[in-house]
Amino acid sequence: MESSSNQTPDFDYLFKLLMIGDSGVGKSSLLLSFTSDTFEDLSPTIGVDFKVKYVNVGGKKLKLAIWDTGNDICMYSSLMLLPMLICSVVDCV
Repeated sequence: MESSSNQTPDFDYLFKLLMIGDSGVGKSSLLLSFTSDTFEDLSPTIGVDFKVKYVNVGGKKLKLAIWDTGNDICMYSSLMLLPMLICSVVDCV
């Protein structure tokens, strides 16, 4: 069986995006609209949501790995958990 590290990725560039913002501003709705071409009024995100979208720009295939955070991330005054979340984003995709 071949190792997955020997396979060529099906994209030219990978962008990892982390959406952070105030509660109720529409981060989840924007993400859903962008990734699935639909729009819904959603309930607040609890924890983190994750979506992937492939786009072609200038003849290159881009993979967008987008993490949508719930407002609870913004409520930590010291933001001590943010570096751990960012490390998780980098390692999981």
